[in-house]
Amino acid sequence: MNATISIALALVSAYLLGSISGSMLIGRIKGVDIRTQGSGNAGATNALRTQGKGFALATALIDVGKGVIAVMLIAAFFHVNPMLTLCAAVLGHCFPIYYQFRGGKGASAAVGGLACIAPLLTLIIVAVWIVSLTLTGYVGPCTVLAAALAALLTLIYGSNFNLSDPLSQSLACGMFALVIVMHHANIRRFLLGTEQRFARMKKKRGCCWSSRRRQRKKLAKLHCAQQKIDAKKICLIPNIMSFTSASKPVFYAKA
Repeated sequence: MNATISIALALVSAYLLGSISGSMLIGRIKGVDIRTQGSGNAGATNALRTQGKGFALATALIDVGKGVIAVMLIAAFFHVNPMLTLCAAVLGHCFPIYYQFRGGKGASAAVGGLACIAPLLTLIIVAVWIVSLTLTGYVGPCTVLAAALAALLTLIYGSNFNLSDPLSQSLACGMFALVIVMHHANIRRFLLGTEQRFARMKKKRGCCWSSRRRQRKKLAKLHCAQQKIDAKKICLIPNIMSFTSASKPVFYAKA
């Protein structure tokens, strides 16, 4: 097969694969579109905030798997540079043709594919992401930090991370730049001080909760309290009616 045709077919296949959104697939089963909730993004972070851990985990696994398949299967089948197919998959993840080009921000698919190409680099940026997220609670800005660090390490130490040729380095830096650009809204909110964060709970709880979840709990408590008040009002109505009927004056007809 001609090299140009192989590259074209590989890019199209990887893009179509990347366009499969994990949150939209799971959302179709549950009858929900998370793009209409929370931040409006189809990524795993918004899935966690709006739908919970199970939904977010399934979304993340699908999105990470797209990057793995793009590198391990599509690139190997068409004998092309794996960074080409990974970039195409990330592009499809961000701008999926199946969902009006409204997708995620590319981080999950990028990490999945990068783990197969440059596992040491992936380990470093994931560690940095986890540490910074634990310290700050900001998912978006920490992802931007990890992507910027990955681009810097690729430019300086690319040969140590299996990214020695200029094409692979350029594609990798372009992919990291795309991830950063897709987080532009997070950067803006962070600079304005309005970016949401995952607040750490007490150590004995051992988990993280979003501010939205705490707000939902407060609203649920208020709703329960209002229901109790309404129930008491309903119970008082028969008593009031019996009291008013008993206090009506009785008129006797003259003999």
